[in-house]
Amino acid sequence: MSDTEYIDINAPWSGFYYIRVYGPNIGSVYDLYWEDLNPGMTGDDWMEDNDDFGSAWYVDPNYYSGLKMVFNDDDWFRTYLRNGDNLEVSIFFKHFEGDLELELYDPSGAHRIGSYSSNDDEKITYMADMAGDWRFRVYHAFGTSELHYDLDIWVNAGGSPDDDYYEYNNEVDVFWKYDNGEQMLNKDHPSFLAENERTWLSELHGLAAQEDHDWYFIDITPGFRHLV
Repeated sequence: MSDTEYIDINAPWSGFYYIRVYGPNIGSVYDLYWEDLNPGMTGDDWMEDNDDFGSAWYVDPNYYSGLKMVFNDDDWFRTYLRNGDNLEVSIFFKHFEGDLELELYDPSGAHRIGSYSSNDDEKITYMADMAGDWRFRVYHAFGTSELHYDLDIWVNAGGSPDDDYYEYNNEVDVFWKYDNGEQMLNKDHPSFLAENERTWLSELHGLAAQEDHDWYFIDITPGFRHLV
């Protein structure tokens, strides 16, 4: 039971797969991302490359566990804030593994605030005074240790829609259609994600809402069966 779910498997074969999202059907808002890799790939976490301001990874307010700081890498993240939104960002880590610091930058690239303790964890709170993509940077204070950490983001604004753009996707049959008796892929369905690898739902048509079972269609490339 946690705020995020993560699958990391080696697929038994290439081809079509389905992703099912299910739960209590109370309209919980969520984002979704998938990627197929060479099975031998290891190293940094799944949000790379996000090593500088320009490549900051877009994240929605949520809890992200199992992130990794490797060597002298910086990790940059961005989230959209409205003028007047209250932002709270925390990172959780063990100081004996390394000393991480946390900084906040406004959409123009100006440094606004930072957290630089010598203990476990760092936390910043700030009220946005302009709308746009605000960025936060996680980095080593010193050293180049490999360090695992969790990221927690809270924004005062929010809300849950009755349902989302990706409906109707309550069963896998919606991904197939018939033309003159011939079965064909329904590539126009909004939950057809075979051509949207490495793309968050929030970058397509906004967040999804788990009001019922949600199915998505993806395509695994031969030789790249490490699915995350």
